[in-house]
Amino acid sequence: MKLISTYQHIDKREILDCRVKSIKELIRHYNVHLNSYEILLISKAITFNYDRICIPGVINHPIPYGTVSHNTIEKTFFDSLCISYKEEKIESTEEGWKKIKSMIDRDIPVMFRMDSRFLMPGANGAERDKKINLHYLSTLLLVGYDEEENKAFIVLTNTDEKEEVSVISIDAFQKYRSTTCFPFAPDSLCYYVTKEDRKMNLDETLIQRKVLQGLKETIYTMLNEDSTSMISYDGFVGTGMIKGIKGMEKLKDDLKQIVECYDAQDRMSCQYTQFSMAFLRNNMMFGSYSGFRYELSQCLQYCAEHFQIGELNRISNEFKSISNEWKKLFMVLSSIAHNKGNRKEQLNNVIKILERIIKKEEQQYMKINQCLYG
Repeated sequence: MKLISTYQHIDKREILDCRVKSIKELIRHYNVHLNSYEILLISKAITFNYDRICIPGVINHPIPYGTVSHNTIEKTFFDSLCISYKEEKIESTEEGWKKIKSMIDRDIPVMFRMDSRFLMPGANGAERDKKINLHYLSTLLLVGYDEEENKAFIVLTNTDEKEEVSVISIDAFQKYRSTTCFPFAPDSLCYYVTKEDRKMNLDETLIQRKVLQGLKETIYTMLNEDSTSMISYDGFVGTGMIKGIKGMEKLKDDLKQIVECYDAQDRMSCQYTQFSMAFLRNNMMFGSYSGFRYELSQCLQYCAEHFQIGELNRISNEFKSISNEWKKLFMVLSSIAHNKGNRKEQLNNVIKILERIIKKEEQQYMKINQCLYG
């Protein structure tokens, strides 16, 4: 049995996102202590991305695909702070497990992306496997193992109160880090810090500079990004991703087209609308129940205190209000996905809520710009 001594105790969860939690606990092992809001800003995690995608073999007509956080926050975080790390594909084989085990034996915690079905063992997981292969990734930190008991010790805080490592079987760990699923597959990838002296020497001045830089770049992307970029996906084909407010505007326009084409008497139209709204909701809720806007409000509160910018406190309160609009949006999308109520009315309601969000967010991003640049 081996448990890296750093993880006899872990901190309580601050936010829902498991990627942030894994980063937080990984760098703590190297004597760097950051809170979740510093990590969110340094990794420029909060954003809005929009694309229209097709899923070969499932749905060939483009459907809306939106996310409120980008998919590479780990690499962005490490690169921003110039932390030496390795991204490596380690297969779920006996040799792969030996390599992973040797890193744990040398007190090197390893971060993995996992098919979230590992959280649903037994019958529930088997039942899900029979349905459409739409599954999402969790990020965890492997910090120990017990081969005799078939246990892998991981950092994955599912509740606010948990202060100790979680346990899954080594078999499940090996299986669900290499499954096939979309939107993104785990692909046996892992991340670990290559510096082994347990000291990163990141001074407070550097960290605060990177926090402020991350906020500035986040606001710039939301207000000024106007390019369309082609993104590679594991399970589907995109038509071009648009970021920021312009991406939100494009989503709104596409939803209006869906309303115009919707026919309650046509089975294919109903199925398309139900599936596409479930897909949209699930992707935009990944990692946060508020579109990361409540988390942004906390980030702004942190910046107001650390950089003595009092106006950011007021803007923080505005984003708390905006986060409630996102929650309403998700509730209506859920109703459409579960076929509750008049679908056309609900789609129009989604558009109205999104219009309010766009107007409010654009106003607040401009105010943040004023605070940062005068």
